[in-house]
Amino acid sequence: DFYAAFKAQQESGIVGAPNYLVIDEWGSFIMSLDKKQAEQAKAILAELVMLGRGYNFFPIIGIQRPDSTYFQSARDNFQNVVSLGNLSPEGRRMVFPDSVKEEISNCKKREGHLYIDGVGLEKIQIENTPDMDTLDMSILEAMSR
Repeated sequence: DFYAAFKAQQESGIVGAPNYLVIDEWGSFIMSLDKKQAEQAKAILAELVMLGRGYNFFPIIGIQRPDSTYFQSARDNFQNVVSLGNLSPEGRRMVFPDSVKEEISNCKKREGHLYIDGVGLEKIQIENTPDMDTLDMSILEAMSR
């Protein structure tokens, strides 16, 4: 449905309100498909990552190991990358541009790094959320704007 809405908006040429697609465990999802379905899903995601932001369509992908085999040629087109915890040197190569890899430092519990294309790399800390219902309501409110 998300992809169909993207294609319809692309054909109309009119940029509408932002649309978000959240997929957690993308790698597990791809591994659950047969080869043909997996290639089709990766091609759709690649198109959304490379062209979607121009039409306010934003895929948000969670993955344990961001190997390029899960993304076709689109892995380098993610505009924002969040990594939590300590990445292996290989994980750093997979996720972050060469220009910031040396800036990545070790992380304590609830820490990580945020890379925003055109802005740079920041160390981040994830606060404990004692009230998940309030957080959910805040997210829904922000997404409905």
